[in-house]
Amino acid sequence: MPARFEILRPLDEDSASTLFLIRDEKRGQEACLRRFKTKNAQEIEGLTELFNQLAGIDSIHLEKPVDFGTDKEGFYVVTAAPAQCESLETVLERGPLTAGEFEVVALQLLNALDALHEQAVVHGSIRADFVRITGKSAADWRVTLLGFGQGFATKDDSKEAQVRAYRCTAPEQWVDGTTRRRTDVYALGC
Repeated sequence: MPARFEILRPLDEDSASTLFLIRDEKRGQEACLRRFKTKNAQEIEGLTELFNQLAGIDSIHLEKPVDFGTDKEGFYVVTAAPAQCESLETVLERGPLTAGEFEVVALQLLNALDALHEQAVVHGSIRADFVRITGKSAADWRVTLLGFGQGFATKDDSKEAQVRAYRCTAPEQWVDGTTRRRTDVYALGC
């Protein structure tokens, strides 16, 4: 980890990465740092290209990387401002969205996809746990898409976790792994 980051505590871990709450001494604030579990040069090159593209996209509905690169051990790390929010998955556990709530979430996610696709970036694995919502009611909800570079990572290898990770996968991804704009639209529809 860069010397300016003090790890405060781990927040989450899945098969692709570990998320930490850190103190960024350079900026004097807390942030989130995601450490990907790869040292593969080709994968790191792909992550670098992805996060370079994301850094240039102007959308409040996309998680913005603050810093990214490899740490001293050769793992790829990305820092972003911490979000005080909950996942769409958590919101849905309380019950289905109302028509108004659905409209808010869908329109903001479509805006996120529009910004991504305009720059020829495809998310490729949109699902409810990669969607974050801030605000107390649908009238002031702000929806943010994250999970870039994580693919179909899961917290465990159980059948249930695998089904959750792949449930919004477009048919072409099952057949040959192809991801396109329509892949994201299909996943959003799911």
